[in-house]
Amino acid sequence: MHLNIKSTDKKLEIASTMTDISFLLIIFFIVAAVFFADKGIFLILPEKEEKPLQLRADEVIDIKLPKSGLTVIDGKEVKQEEIKTTVKKRLLVKPGLVVILEVDGGVKYQRVLSVIEESKRGGAKRYSIISVKKKPVPVKLADKPK
Repeated sequence: MHLNIKSTDKKLEIASTMTDISFLLIIFFIVAAVFFADKGIFLILPEKEEKPLQLRADEVIDIKLPKSGLTVIDGKEVKQEEIKTTVKKRLLVKPGLVVILEVDGGVKYQRVLSVIEESKRGGAKRYSIISVKKKPVPVKLADKPK
């Protein structure tokens, strides 16, 4: 005996598989987000009473980040891709150098982080960050009417 049963729940079947897939995707992205969480930058700050460390010019790697978008290492303009190799070469000659980052006031935070990351990849472990403030522009006030 042959039973001919027609399925009228085709839409229900498709909807149930779509919800299964959507829940699996939600679970995947929740789990994946935990692995890709940004850890930030770990800094050891000096104590309040400590005197500033005096360094000679041959003990530092001077990186300047002007507002213009250039990256200058020890007086030479370098591209973003060259930061790692430049820092690595300097650290091979003299390990333990301190990277001094001079950042203009208008430089984006993301740019500073990318320079720090590239220098870390080059082997730098010690940093000093200096924020260079803009000089105020003198404004001549108009004379008051009498």
